[in-house]
Parts: sequence; structure tokens; C-alpha cells
Amino acid sequence: MLKPQNNQTKFYTFSQYKAAVRQGRHIKRVAHDESIRLGGTPGSALSGILTVVDAILQSMNIHHEDWVNRKLEQLSSEFSLDITAIEDSYRTGLRNTFIQDYRTAKKLNLVENHKFSNPGYIQDVIAAYTFDFYRIVITSCRLGIELIRAVQIAKHAHHHDPDTLITFKKTYTGLPLYAITYAMINNPAHPETVLERVTTALEELSMKFPDIPRDAILTIALYRNGPYEDQLNRIQNMTKKLAPLFPNLPAYVITLAVVSYAARPKEFLEDVEAKISSLTPVFPSLPSHVITHAAINYPSNSMQFLETVQEKKEYLKSLFFDTPPSIILYAIVHFSDDPSSFLRTYESNIKRLSVLYKGLSKRHIIHASVYYPGNPEKYLDQIREEKFSYE
Repeated sequence: MLKPQNNQTKFYTFSQYKAAVRQGRHIKRVAHDESIRLGGTPGSALSGILTVVDAILQSMNIHHEDWVNRKLEQLSSEFSLDITAIEDSYRTGLRNTFIQDYRTAKKLNLVENHKFSNPGYIQDVIAAYTFDFYRIVITSCRLGIELIRAVQIAKHAHHHDPDTLITFKKTYTGLPLYAITYAMINNPAHPETVLERVTTALEELSMKFPDIPRDAILTIALYRNGPYEDQLNRIQNMTKKLAPLFPNLPAYVITLAVVSYAARPKEFLEDVEAKISSLTPVFPSLPSHVITHAAINYPSNSMQFLETVQEKKEYLKSLFFDTPPSIILYAIVHFSDDPSSFLRTYESNIKRLSVLYKGLSKRHIIHASVYYPGNPEKYLDQIREEKFSYE
């Protein structure tokens, strides 16, 4: 077995580091295309490689200690840092990186090139993975994702590049950030499959069940298995039973309680009523639905959330002065991680769709741009077909 010595540790120039990262990302793409699986017990050859990897990693940590400490200090100064959680996720992801690399080479009949017996190659893989892991954590946290979730995404750096999250945000504009991160963490090999399924379900079910909030439909589509329509029908029935007990609460609040707190919806709704009563006098300028949203989704820090809403509302009104204040509030509340991105998409859709659908009312175009930002044409085409069928 290869036994790396300290004097084998490489010190990278910028161009060498860049080449290693480029090579690592190429292997990710090939593994994705080949549908390489990571499950199962490693065989003796792969186990031997993983033992060597551990030894080389230890040697690299010693020789690159200053660099490692600088990066950890940067994380510590910018975010709340749990070294143990990061290290465990880092090592798990690194192990999976080598499993994926080895099985990709084996599937393509490239194992015989002996690259895994080369300490320099192993260091290149470690360096590339470390770079992507670190950049994913930084990018995720700066987008407002909790550090623990950012690290969970970075653990899958053998699947994701640092810009994967940003690409998905631009592609799936109708989904909140938490839905995208959920897909990247829970189906890291093919998150786009989850996101496409959820986007389609959200659009179709929102049309079939207009009385059920999109947040509730999103919860069903994201976290549960189908058939969705049967579940939504049951939710509607339970909502009708609870409605007479809470006449002061909107139907959508009762629906959300049935979806998210199925074991105790009545107790949850009682808590929400009490929270709304305490918050309403403090924020008289905010609509009741915003205060209700805070009471439901931010029960422990609803006051802080509403203060942030007020601050963002004034700031975004100065940037998007042609957009109605109600739309700006909607963006802040439902896309709190990046309301500006939602509003830019909204303004772009309004201009484009107003030309494409001149025969439809502005009300329909606004509705499509707000509630179906990923594919507003589908909704408007359906409205146009219904309109023509009545004429």
C-alpha cells in the first residue's frame, strides 16, 4: 500500500489549483452523466485507497495549516461556526468524492491507469473538493441560508459546484430558497428532478385548488408523496370542519394548520390567534395578512420579522417604484431571502406578457406574474382558452 510521506505534500500555484478544480468538476459531470451510485460497502481496493486518502489529508492539514486556519477564521468572523459539524460533513463528502471518482473510473475501464496510487493525484482531488466545499458554504450563507444547512449542501460538493445554488435560484424563480436547498440536500445527485416535479405540481394544483394557499400546496408537493389531489381533498374537508371554531382567522390559515400541524391543528390555531392579537397594535401600518404570516411562520421571532418587513418595504419601494406596494410586500414575505430577484422577474414578466396577451386584462397578467413566475404563459393560455370558449 502507498504510504505518503510529508515531503510528498504539494504546494499549489494559482494555475495548479485552478487546474485541479477544473479536473474535479469534470469528474463530477461525468459521474452525473453515468449515474454513478455511492451506496454499498467499498471493496478491498477502494478501502485501501480511502485509507491512503486519510493519511494524505492529515499530511496536507499539517503542511497547509496556515491556509486552513485563515479560512476557518474567515468563517468564524462572518458566521456562527461549529467546527465539529463542518469537519464531520467535510470528511463524509471527501470520502464520497473518492468513491465517486473510483467507481466512475471503474465503469469507464480507467482504473488500470493507476491514478489512485499517485499521491499527487489524490492531493489534487482533495484540493479541488476543499475549494468547492468552502465556496459552497460561503455562497449559501451569503444568500441567507443557515450555516448548518449550508454545510449540508457543501457535504455534497462531489455533486454540486459553488454556483449550482445560484443557477437553480435563477431557473426556478417560482420556488422559495428553502425548497431549492431541500432538493440539493435530499436528492443531491439529481436535485433538478425534484425541482421540476415540484414546480409542475405547484402550477397544476394551484389551478385545481385555488382556495388552498400555494404555501400549503408547496408543502405537500415538496415533502410528501402522491397522489396529491387525494391529500388536498382531505385537507379541504378538515378545513371546513375547523372553520366555525375560528371565525376570525382566514381560511388559508386554517388550511396551513391542517397541513403543517396535522396532529394538533386546533391548539396551533389558538396560539396563532393569541400572537396576532399581541402583534396587531404594534404594527398598525402592516396589513393583517402580513402579521398573520409572521405569527404562523415566525412564532419565536415574529416581532423581528415584521420590523425587517417594514425596513425592506421602504427600501424596495425606492427601487421598484412602478410596482404596487402590495406586490412588494408579497415579495418580502414569501421570498424573504431575495425579494429583489422576485421583483425583477415580476417587472420583466409584466412588460413581456402585456405585449403577448393584449386581449387579457391587466389583472390576469399581474396574477400570473405573481403566482406563476416560472411559467406565467401556462396560466394565461388557460385563461385565454376559457375566455374564447365563452365568446
